[in-house]
Amino acid sequence: MSDYQRGEDTELEPDAAEVLQVETDPDDRIPCLPVVVEGPVRTQALPRKRASGVMRTIKQTEPMQILTEDPFRAEARIFSHDEAIYIGFDEFDFEGLARVILWPALTPFSITARTDVWVQSAGATEADVTALAIYLEHWAEG
Repeated sequence: MSDYQRGEDTELEPDAAEVLQVETDPDDRIPCLPVVVEGPVRTQALPRKRASGVMRTIKQTEPMQILTEDPFRAEARIFSHDEAIYIGFDEFDFEGLARVILWPALTPFSITARTDVWVQSAGATEADVTALAIYLEHWAEG
């Protein structure tokens, strides 16, 4: 049995450039070779390296960006304590509210995309504010 089959050469903590598949100089590229896999293939999710949380207060009248695009973010969970919230992925989603998601209060919203996230309270009056809890998991430091 080879060292590779025993898992001794398996890299479980790749650097960011490798994970993001950063392009190198065209002269340094390795040509692709066809591969035939016989038997089972083992896959595993990247380990989560860091977690953080933050509380935010949002108003009904204005959409607010709560997360920016982050290639290191594995997952974000957004939890509204008070009111339902509208969730969109850029500020233009909120024009007419046709391209946003209405998410109920007390229900966590999970997103694994590395995109921007914008929210707006669906509160009853302009004076209402909504408390959000945001929990982030990152699969790499950065």
